[in-house]
Amino acid sequence: MSEVPYLTFSLLALWLVERGVGREGLWGNWWLVGGFACTIWAYYIRTVGIALLAAVVVYLLLRRDFRRCLLFSGAAFVCWLPWTLRNQAIGGGSVYIKQLFMVNPYHPERGLLDVSGFVERFIGHVHRYLTGELPNTLVPFFGGTETIFHPAPLLLIALAVAVTVLCIKRGEHLLLSLYTAFFMGIVLLWPWPGDRFLVPIVPVLVLLGVWAVLQIRDRLAGGYVGRFVIWGCFLVCVIGQTGGVKRLADYATADYPPPWLRYYQAGQWLKANAPEDAIVLCRKGYWMYIVSGRRCVGFPFDEPAKVLAHMERERVDYVVLESLGFPQTGQYLYPAIKEYESRFQVVWHDPVVPTYVLRFFKQ
Repeated sequence: MSEVPYLTFSLLALWLVERGVGREGLWGNWWLVGGFACTIWAYYIRTVGIALLAAVVVYLLLRRDFRRCLLFSGAAFVCWLPWTLRNQAIGGGSVYIKQLFMVNPYHPERGLLDVSGFVERFIGHVHRYLTGELPNTLVPFFGGTETIFHPAPLLLIALAVAVTVLCIKRGEHLLLSLYTAFFMGIVLLWPWPGDRFLVPIVPVLVLLGVWAVLQIRDRLAGGYVGRFVIWGCFLVCVIGQTGGVKRLADYATADYPPPWLRYYQAGQWLKANAPEDAIVLCRKGYWMYIVSGRRCVGFPFDEPAKVLAHMERERVDYVVLESLGFPQTGQYLYPAIKEYESRFQVVWHDPVVPTYVLRFFKQ
């Protein structure tokens, strides 16, 4: 997945920009130039990097550094334009921007969201992240959090308020707080929630949270009281992570779940038997590409005739029919295969967890 490389370059960009902004000028300021390069590269890796671009621009505006803000914005536009034109040329534009405005990207026929739809999605995701993804990621030792009035969501809300107030009053970590606000804004407006979307922002959240606790300690008192607060928080976090570390160790030694193991084996078969220039149609294309080394395409969530026309247009050679549990496979891909059964030949299958590799006969 691209979250980890994006995390690497986004953190590097934040560090370099922060150091570069503190130095005069632009030409010869390699910290700022390097930060710009990493910012653009992070955007190329994941479209959510637009949050990083926006954070840097607003940060420079708040510092009244208008000249470098204008130069940064102009250079970003110059780098953004070829990528956008390239997307237009090969696929009709940014898929992610289109998905953001859809009611359900898996059912495009449902149309686009209106303002009230965005508000409803935002409120629903705020509740979901505060009671699910964020506590499970940052403070998993609290256990189940069905309600927003559970200690875990309340702690996270208190920390968020403290970070915001301290950043504004002290003028510290403004770039990080701006980036966090823009990034979480995109996450909360995205069509579906998930903890994987938090991966790139977790280190920033942890840093800001620890910084806020330290600032609060200094304000409360020094000496033994301050030490008690810090060591108490440290011990709670360390002890609370024990179960999570054990779960990660178990995951590391475990095999794939049976449906994913069969999907992996289908990819291995394609890698060993399909021509290198073969094109594979499947549900999880990125994953299959990594395993098989063959170009992979998805399928439209539409009627059988249009699915088959898509296969012809993309010059598909093989189709993977899996049991991963995604409803679109049964709703759209399987009916197309069933209706045009004579156009397909089974070349590999697993009868235990039904998984098939089918050869597609093009016309």
